[in-house]
Amino acid sequence: MCSRPKDPAMSDTEKNIFDLEDLDSQEHPHLNAFVTLPVYDVTVEFLQQGSPKPHVVFHVNSDRPITAADDNGNVIQIKGCLLSMDYAGVQNEGIFLIKLLTYHGPSFAASAAFQFPLRTNRSTILDWINIFRGQHPRLPVGYGHDMTDFDFTLPNPPDPYFDGCRDFV
Repeated sequence: MCSRPKDPAMSDTEKNIFDLEDLDSQEHPHLNAFVTLPVYDVTVEFLQQGSPKPHVVFHVNSDRPITAADDNGNVIQIKGCLLSMDYAGVQNEGIFLIKLLTYHGPSFAASAAFQFPLRTNRSTILDWINIFRGQHPRLPVGYGHDMTDFDFTLPNPPDPYFDGCRDFV
């Protein structure tokens, strides 16, 4: 279950965690550069984060890392990103997050991971994000729904664990 109550201001650009407003603002050069890279593979990860059910995310990798600086000024190689729907901490509201990563392979918190290599790398990370937003121009008619406009459910109050991130995936 997705039970990570956080401040409503979910993005933390110093830690390379961005929301869709950050992406749309075009104010983060390394994010802008990274989302234009081709997708090499996609992994569905089930992350154990202290709740009874796992948090589920897409781990998207490119085979062409970009160079950027972390919040301490150290040079890093951004190789992948997590695309997830997280609890925003307000009512039942979800927020779509993009977390840039410096590694390939499953996350340390993954209790299970299923990797899907792509046969061609013609799609970009931004293409995947636009599919989730229902904005990709090649989506069939009737499939242009914005999956990033998302609410969680609280199935067993007062149990603080929300359901929903697995529905997103």
